[in-house]
Amino acid sequence: EKGLKDEKELQSYFIGRMEKFLNSKGRSIIGWDEILEGGLAPNATVMSWTGEAGGIAAAKQKHNVIMTPQTTGNYFDHYQSSSPQEPVSFGRYANLDETYNYDPVSKQLSPDEQQYIIGTQGNLWTEYVPTVAKLQYQIMPRLFALSEVAWSKPENKSYTNFAEVRLAKHFARLDALHYNYRVPTAQTAIDTVVIGAKFIDTLRSVVPGAKIYYTLNGRDPLDTDLEYDGPITFIVPENEKRELRTRVIPPPGRRSRATLTRMRNHAV
Repeated sequence: EKGLKDEKELQSYFIGRMEKFLNSKGRSIIGWDEILEGGLAPNATVMSWTGEAGGIAAAKQKHNVIMTPQTTGNYFDHYQSSSPQEPVSFGRYANLDETYNYDPVSKQLSPDEQQYIIGTQGNLWTEYVPTVAKLQYQIMPRLFALSEVAWSKPENKSYTNFAEVRLAKHFARLDALHYNYRVPTAQTAIDTVVIGAKFIDTLRSVVPGAKIYYTLNGRDPLDTDLEYDGPITFIVPENEKRELRTRVIPPPGRRSRATLTRMRNHAV
């Protein structure tokens, strides 16, 4: 009856029909980037979630776009690191710096086309979010990073300043509100293997009032272990190894995941 060739044209017909209905009520239609399949409705706004390609295609067709790709740190239900200590989450993992460094205005678009990128968004699906505490853990501090993506000019952004200075103020506010959040690991402490005979580890935390605990015996640290109070020097004899594990524990009792640095002095 409608002369539609396949299910994509059927979907496009349906979206177009619904758009006319919504327009008649003084409203506009918005949809995930699947609504590109079979042809876009005339005034639709596209949410580009499967990646950036859908949003780029829609902007080139002069449609408004909200960039919210699952491939760029915008999905807050994803893991926040590759550590097995992270709570069960969904899909890939996205570090805080990936969220912060995202630019929703693609360089593949001309200056005229870029005006159709009207914003960005973070998404949190709750299949793996059974509690409010887990919800808050998933979105903070990533929400602060995305806020700067949305509201700051790229040339004014600095991840170093964000992570080492401004986050502290956000954490202080969250503590005052008794909100949960993901505690960042100690700065300079990362999961890695380093080779050499001497190492000096200098650690710090951006969480106000937090203490850093560490172990040298292969156990993940607790607040009953050694408290960091200054640079730690390791002398590693030839053909031996040492391990440094660290954890940040703020006053309210939250804690970061533990980090593990393996130091080895192996002859090359």
